[in-house]
Amino acid sequence: MAEFVVAMLVHTPVWVYVLLVFLLFRGIKARIPATVTLEKLALIPALFLFLGYLRSGHLPRSVHQHVSTVDGWYY
Repeated sequence: MAEFVVAMLVHTPVWVYVLLVFLLFRGIKARIPATVTLEKLALIPALFLFLGYLRSGHLPRSVHQHVSTVDGWYY
C-alpha cells in the first residue's frame, strides 16, 4: 500500500501540485468576505458557455482543430 502511494506521488505531474496549491490558496482566500464585480462574477459562466459552444460543433472546422480537450484533440 505504501509503495502505491509513493509511486502515485512520484509519478504525478508537477502541474497537478501547482494546481493543488493554487486551489488551496483560492479556497482559503474565499473564506474572507469580499466584493466581486459583475464582470468577474460572469467570467467563468461565460467561459463555460463558450467552450460548450465550441464543443457543439457550431463553429468552422478550422477553429475546432485548435481546441484541446482533456481526452485529446477535438476534431
